[in-house]
Amino acid sequence: MNVFGLDIGLNTIKICQVFRQGNKIKPLSAGMFTAGIVASPLPGLLSEAETDLISLAGIIKKLHSDTKVSTKKGVLGIPEAQIFSRVIEMPKMKEEELAEALPWEAEQMIPLPLTEVNLDWQVLGEVAGEGGIPKIKVFLIAAPIIVIQKYQKVMELAGLELAAIETNLLASSRALLPPNCAPTMIVDMGSSSTEIGIVDKGMLVFTRSIPTAGEALTRAISTSLSMEIAQAEQYKIAYGLEDSPLEGKIRKVLLPVMEVIAGEIKKVHLYWNDNEKEPIKNVVLSGGTANLPGTTALLTQALGIEVQIGNPLAALEMDEKLRAGLVNKSGLLTVAVGLSEKEV
Repeated sequence: MNVFGLDIGLNTIKICQVFRQGNKIKPLSAGMFTAGIVASPLPGLLSEAETDLISLAGIIKKLHSDTKVSTKKGVLGIPEAQIFSRVIEMPKMKEEELAEALPWEAEQMIPLPLTEVNLDWQVLGEVAGEGGIPKIKVFLIAAPIIVIQKYQKVMELAGLELAAIETNLLASSRALLPPNCAPTMIVDMGSSSTEIGIVDKGMLVFTRSIPTAGEALTRAISTSLSMEIAQAEQYKIAYGLEDSPLEGKIRKVLLPVMEVIAGEIKKVHLYWNDNEKEPIKNVVLSGGTANLPGTTALLTQALGIEVQIGNPLAALEMDEKLRAGLVNKSGLLTVAVGLSEKEV
């Protein structure tokens, strides 16, 4: 089934449709790849008011129409910060036994009643337990029903159909990494949060979300240099962590915030390498904040491994003029591209 991907961010809304040819997923030409980006209305999904959701739905409906998406069936991304996830170890058991046992385990990790969440899981593989007794690793995910219902309502107001919801990191891993890849860290640096995931052999096996990202960087400039938020955002995008512009003032302000983000990424990196046989050898960045000048250099120095900005369009066949026009927006499109590639 062909679907479109919809990434509703705090600052921007991104839509993408990648068409299928048989079992392959690829845009065949400029006319077979559709993508668009528009500004998000505030407060958007943060609001419970009907009028705000209607406004958001109207913008999504127009974006869907303007980009000439050919289907009304959409897959939406949900930030890691809005869900609960954890990898747990369980005794090896049959699938039906696991389905009965997991809700009991989930109650210990989820700060909401199970009646208020949608619970899902994925078996990651076997591990040797104490005394050589085999165990299995299970990735648990719980999404609050109230959040899912809000997504459903916005889609209905836009005259569209919600085909599925999945996490932003799952979508990013599909868009950026090849199947069966070695352990790789994905860092999605958005507006309100930085989401960290580890993908091993094509499966997302670890996630973490920290509430420090692009907005915190903009506020730091605005507060320290007495600028309006809009001007601070422009300075952040233009100069980032570069040394020379404005005598290094922007870098000096941004560095403490970026070091907090780098420190959290480093903790995840060290945790994995201390507990798993195969170490993480590279980090792939996505999201608008990842494009700030100097970001990859800072993280490479902090982690001591290769850090690169992912390109969700790299493996896709498309008209080169179209690719050139999207090159500066590819990081913003990562989640939407991955969502549109989901098999529903």
